[in-house]
Amino acid sequence: MNRSRGLSFKLGILFGTFLVVTLILTGVTTYLCQMSIYKKQCQRNITNVASYLASLIEADGSDFLEYKKYYEENYADVDIPIDADQYLDYEAEFMRLFSEKYPGKTLGGDISYDELDPEVKKAWFLYSHMYWLLTFERARADFNLPYTYFL
Repeated sequence: MNRSRGLSFKLGILFGTFLVVTLILTGVTTYLCQMSIYKKQCQRNITNVASYLASLIEADGSDFLEYKKYYEENYADVDIPIDADQYLDYEAEFMRLFSEKYPGKTLGGDISYDELDPEVKKAWFLYSHMYWLLTFERARADFNLPYTYFL
């Protein structure tokens, strides 16, 4: 009887060891597989958001280039806002200034960006900046990213 108890105990230990090793190996394998899938999904997500934002920038055409050029030349002199919720206020301010200075004209049609006076250019820049800030913020939220920015 003692001998069969010893054999049962040894088989129980062997089975328990096998079970623990199997569970550990399964857990590690599952974790590694899931991390690989997660990394691929993150890369695909980043590629998608980059393509999305690039297509928006390309669709904006020369306006984005003018925005970038103004920023590079005047970033030290312009108090750049960071709150994208005020986008409509900046748009209204630009529209007001533009219609006061150039009544009956359209930007890009009757008058080019280079012909604008500095005050209207600044208002246009702030309006454009808020638009792009809001666009990048929405892309960040829609694609579930921790952050997005244009450098």
